[in-house]
Amino acid sequence: EELVKAVTLEVDSFTHQKLCTNLESVKGSLESRLNSINRVVKALGEKIDSGIDEVNHNQADIKNLLEKQNSFILKQSSIISNQHKINNLQWAITHCEVGAFKYKEVAIDRVISSEELARQAIGWFMIDEGLILCEKYVMPDFNTSPPLPVLYSTESYDDEDELERSKQAFRDNMKGHIMKLIGKEPLLSKAQNGEYAIYYD
Repeated sequence: EELVKAVTLEVDSFTHQKLCTNLESVKGSLESRLNSINRVVKALGEKIDSGIDEVNHNQADIKNLLEKQNSFILKQSSIISNQHKINNLQWAITHCEVGAFKYKEVAIDRVISSEELARQAIGWFMIDEGLILCEKYVMPDFNTSPPLPVLYSTESYDDEDELERSKQAFRDNMKGHIMKLIGKEPLLSKAQNGEYAIYYD
């Protein structure tokens, strides 16, 4: 009986030792596989990161290329637009009789053609400036009674509203004359001092 007990204990000890060895072997195998998986995951992560960096870099290159292309298109468009403007003005300055009308200057009893005034305006347009329209210019049918004074003064007229309407009629006609010449509506601007000027745009 003692012998059987001793053999049993020895068998149990051997079995336990074998189990421990097997467990260590399994543990080592699992750790090895886990390390292998971690290396694969890390490699994949690095590859993905590299791919993302490359995509971002390519996107930045494409964005820069598009910005340069847009800038080039805008410059070309500006050059074409400016050339179109120059061509229009060159034609207009030699055809100022087109759309011309008659106006007069207060205090001077004579009628003037707008042709020369239009030519002056277009000359200013060519250097990106505008022409100041004299406040004395009115339409010929303006009521000149009482007699016109030697020097212009709105106080010399009974109807200042009529005088202002005649000035506005002149400005409207001048704007229309310029528009027929340059093919677009010019800009009529009023300064703080009350003077009006006409510009290309």
